Amino acid sequence: MRKIKIYLTVISICVVFLLGLYFYQIQELVKDSYLLSNAQKDLLKTETENLSFSQQNIENSSLGKIEETALALSFVKNDSIKYIPLSIDYLVRK
Repeated sequence: MRKIKIYLTVISICVVFLLGLYFYQIQELVKDSYLLSNAQKDLLKTETENLSFSQQNIENSSLGKIEETALALSFVKNDSIKYIPLSIDYLVRK
C-alpha cells in the first residue's frame, strides 16, 4: 500500500511537471508566432513603400519629366560652343 502511494505521488509530480512544461512551450510558440506575424506585417509595409518609391523614381527620371523641368526653368538648347582663351599665367606648370 505504501509503495502504491509513492508511485502515485511520483506519477502525479511527473504529470504536473509535464503539464507545466507543455503550457510553457505553448506560450513560447504563441509568442514566436506573434513576433513572426508582426515581422511579416513590417516587411510587407516596407516592400509596399519600396515599390512606391521605385515607381516615383521611374516617373521622376523619365525623359518627358526632365524635358518639362528644363522648359520650366527656361533652359534653351545651345548649338555652338565657345571657348574662353586663357593666358599662360592661369595654367598649371610641372
